[in-house]
Amino acid sequence: MPKNKNTTGAFRSLWNVFAPNTILGRFLFTATVLVVATIAVAWLAQSQVNKTSQVNISGQSDRLAVAHTLREMTNLLWQIETHFQSYMLVPEDTVRKTVLSDLAAIDQTTHTLQGDPWVIRQGELLQESQHLKLDIQLLRQRIVAVMEMRADPLKVFPYMNIMVGELNPLN
Repeated sequence: MPKNKNTTGAFRSLWNVFAPNTILGRFLFTATVLVVATIAVAWLAQSQVNKTSQVNISGQSDRLAVAHTLREMTNLLWQIETHFQSYMLVPEDTVRKTVLSDLAAIDQTTHTLQGDPWVIRQGELLQESQHLKLDIQLLRQRIVAVMEMRADPLKVFPYMNIMVGELNPLN
């Protein structure tokens, strides 16, 4: 029994020292609240960082796919430009078919870009890809028109036969 009294007395004396009505007790209570609040804020921040990094990792593969598609489109545009220039120098049917197939390929690539999940989630990128598709369709129409003019100059200058045949003096 004497041990019990000493133990109870020790608890009472500790309670008297650390009780909320003493300065030390209030300080310890405030420090405990601050430590618990700091730990809770740190845990919430870490969970937010984890969530954001997971979203970033999942979106990274989609962004890389879009970047690859855009590089592919850049290469196709360069090919179209090169083939178109060679067609303008010497209008050959094989080069014309190559230009048209490259235009079809870039149109298909633009369609693929519009269907990418990351582009769809980004509203602004979806609008930009739609504008890009319209620009490529306009480019296709204009290239086809210019290639037709180059293949048959009489479409551009319909009176060239009269000028060469009738107005040109006979030598």
